[in-house]
Amino acid sequence: MPPRQDGEQKQPNPSAEHTYFFYGSLMDPLTFQGVTLAPDLPEYRDAWIEGYEVKMWGPYPALRAVSQGASNNSNSSSSSSSNIPATPPPFSDAKQPRVVGKVWVDSSRDPDIFRRLQRYETDSYEARIVTVHFSDGKPAPIQARAFVWAGEQSALRDGEFDLKLYQGVLGGPSSL
Repeated sequence: MPPRQDGEQKQPNPSAEHTYFFYGSLMDPLTFQGVTLAPDLPEYRDAWIEGYEVKMWGPYPALRAVSQGASNNSNSSSSSSSNIPATPPPFSDAKQPRVVGKVWVDSSRDPDIFRRLQRYETDSYEARIVTVHFSDGKPAPIQARAFVWAGEQSALRDGEFDLKLYQGVLGGPSSL
């Protein structure tokens, strides 16, 4: 479906429902496997999204659209097929903020995967459709689910998520 005038999509493309962008602890393959109960470690691709920033909620990263400011849902709309708000980058300027992360495609299309990820992320996050750019530039940008902060903006603070620190010092599964 072509983008609306304001840049939002009414429905994600079908592959977006089984494609995920991770920017925190789920970038750790063993954490991902433990959460999803997947039989194999995930095959990730390096990627990034524009128009978002990461803040910290205690030790947890929280993705939020830069244009959202203090409101949580100003740029979202519900999708009738999957109830996932679509929140594409709100800018056209090439100097947008970027969040670096990993993309994973659920080739099994198992609906339990999404439910497990949602439970892990808690009610403080909601799935949104974002435009993902691969670090190597191939293929062209795609749509994917990302878990975006849905809590109070006042609960967030400046900071960065450090995957290596999570894996080593904080006892992430890959540190074992």
